[in-house]
Amino acid sequence: MVKTPERIWEEADLAARRLAGLALNPSTPQDVLLRLLAEGPAAVRMVLCRDRVLPDAVVDAVIEHPDTYTRSFFARNPHVDPAQRVRLIDDPEWFVRAHLADGPRMPFQVRPEPLPDEALVHMIRTYGNDELAGVFHQQISTELLRTMHTHPDAKVRRWGSARGSGFPPTRGPRCWRTPTRASGTGRCCIRATRMRPGWRARCPPSPVTDAPACCATCPSPEPSWTLS
Repeated sequence: MVKTPERIWEEADLAARRLAGLALNPSTPQDVLLRLLAEGPAAVRMVLCRDRVLPDAVVDAVIEHPDTYTRSFFARNPHVDPAQRVRLIDDPEWFVRAHLADGPRMPFQVRPEPLPDEALVHMIRTYGNDELAGVFHQQISTELLRTMHTHPDAKVRRWGSARGSGFPPTRGPRCWRTPTRASGTGRCCIRATRMRPGWRARCPPSPVTDAPACCATCPSPEPSWTLS
């Protein structure tokens, strides 16, 4: 059974939580951090690898750590340099690679720092659809996005084209529902409809909500197209 971070913390006893506080203390010596990484319980390794900046020697030890969860926590660390996280790019465990592709959990509307361009291209070319099914696109730099459509690799070009339309290529657009005059219910089709200039359609991704409740419009600086 996969243990979520919340469950790992709930199962930690008082001693483990005290050690976790020590692991987060910026003044804790490097040798103590290495010992916590090697001998600490899961909750301690979780906060150590996910919730703080780490010295280079500790990063080296994390990359080589035998526990899959420990490496996956580091793959989601928003505090370390992306060049450190990307050292897990060829991790033998799918679990770690998927977490690296999904990126750190950031506050609302805050994007993580992009991964190095060469690493992103490598991931697009070698990772499976399941590994790239999260919010991988948020880690792509603006510079790479501008050139993806001319890349010699077809998978990279497909990603560039899909991002231009707003949909990750591993998923494609879900069915958006629009009301029909006769029934007022949502129907699916593949017709492109021009919206009134200055407005853009916004629909949540779930296809189970009736159209009148799910579709709305919001101001947009330019005319937009939407699928109906």
